[in-house]
Amino acid sequence: CLLPRRSRSLSGDMEQQPFRILIVDDDEQLLRLLESLVGKLRYHGTGFLRARDAIETFELDPGSYRLLITDMSLAEISGEELAIRMMRAAPELRVILCSGYPFDVDSLPEGFRERATFVHNPFSPRELTETVKRLFDQ
Repeated sequence: CLLPRRSRSLSGDMEQQPFRILIVDDDEQLLRLLESLVGKLRYHGTGFLRARDAIETFELDPGSYRLLITDMSLAEISGEELAIRMMRAAPELRVILCSGYPFDVDSLPEGFRERATFVHNPFSPRELTETVKRLFDQ
């Protein structure tokens, strides 16, 4: 079920931990739309226009992110390369790859394809929401 992670505090009480989502898209309008949608789902989304900036931020604390949403066509690195790099660093990370062109997640290396899915652009907010839920219900 797609709920914010919980952890125990020193006192033993359950505390809400933010469900952090990394969003990478070089289309600023789409990036802001994705950030807004993630916020409406009550999750913390951090958006980046450049893959390099996303990687630098991610590498500071890779385990704190639960989901990467990325465009496949980025200027510096492909979304596929970005996803694999981040999934190597964070075994719990799930990925949504987005593109206007077809992509088969089965082309990802074994061990990564099970943690990724593809959404064809343009997609509706409902489709993205259902995709996020499906990734975490596996």
